[in-house]
Amino acid sequence: SSELTRGLRTKLGSIIGQAKETQKELAAVRARKDALAAFIENSKILERARESSEHTWANNPQESDDFLREYVAQENVARDLRRIRLNLGGKLRVASADAPTSSPPPPTVGAPSRV
Repeated sequence: SSELTRGLRTKLGSIIGQAKETQKELAAVRARKDALAAFIENSKILERARESSEHTWANNPQESDDFLREYVAQENVARDLRRIRLNLGGKLRVASADAPTSSPPPPTVGAPSRV
């Protein structure tokens, strides 16, 4: 009876060990899948930003007949690039009242955004 119990515990221990290894492998596969999904999403966002910038900024946006439309297009591209940066693990630079002011000031309206 004790030999049977020992044998079952040994088998159970090996099965648990295999399960743990399988869980680690599954976690690695899921991480790769998530990374690939983020890469695909980022490439779609980047392509959309490229297309938008190519179509709207052929000339100087300040000479445009529809300045508001050009401004909104620029803001959309900046938003898309910020989203890509965040998807890659970046942090937003938000200046709060109690945060140190070592970060650069926010860009002014109409100035090119630094992303």
